Amino acid sequence: MTARRVVVLGAAGRLGSVLRAGLADEYSLICAGRDSTAARPGEQWVTVDVTDLVQVEATLAGAEAVVHLAGISQEGAPADIQRVNIGGTVNVLEAARRAGVRRVVLAGSNHAVGGYEAHADELPPTRMVSEDDPVWPDSFYGAAKAHDEAVGRWYAERDERGPSVVCLRIGTCGFDADENAMRNARMRSTWLSERDFVSFVRASIEASVRFGIYFAVSDNDRRFWSLERGQAELGIRPLDRAEDLRPAGEWDRYDYRLPDWVS
Repeated sequence: MTARRVVVLGAAGRLGSVLRAGLADEYSLICAGRDSTAARPGEQWVTVDVTDLVQVEATLAGAEAVVHLAGISQEGAPADIQRVNIGGTVNVLEAARRAGVRRVVLAGSNHAVGGYEAHADELPPTRMVSEDDPVWPDSFYGAAKAHDEAVGRWYAERDERGPSVVCLRIGTCGFDADENAMRNARMRSTWLSERDFVSFVRASIEASVRFGIYFAVSDNDRRFWSLERGQAELGIRPLDRAEDLRPAGEWDRYDYRLPDWVS
């Protein structure tokens, strides 16, 4: 049986590298991005700029699903974020529609609702942020991710023959082996293990949903994002917990004020 073709955009990045290793045995992966120097032996690579619709459409030809990880980080200039994160995502969705791709998985971000964390003092105690809460970006980057969710929904619902769309609000991922990062107190709440990340993406490719937004975070004791919808609709239950990585006292080496509802 021929493995199904899945394109990973932004394959050379931190998350892309994790995903390439985690899904290589299950799908025929097409690794795509602006830089192919990170290619490993046996990988299929395509050079593509997501701001070029023609290039993206050619890359998605024959694919069953695309995982869109390409983009500018939150430290980027607003003009660059608008061009790549917003414009590039629109290109990916339009190219997927034209190419007949079944599923688009968009790498969203917790920064689309980062305002809840930044304004924790204004919220009631014992409060878990869910996908039903209005978006509350903490930055232009977060606002761009919220925009991508809205456009993803429009594409999913505009035409039943078009792609279905899953948006993952990804926590803090790709630091499993980084000792310094893993001592950060905030990581105890927001950490997403590499294993759980791969599981979230796999479930997002396979789930029978037309459109959905889900938090992607490991089952940490002090997390403040809800996992209920992901468990119900994606069938995903994270296997890892930040607390299992190191003694609790070692997490508080750096000062970070966690929201009251996870104190």
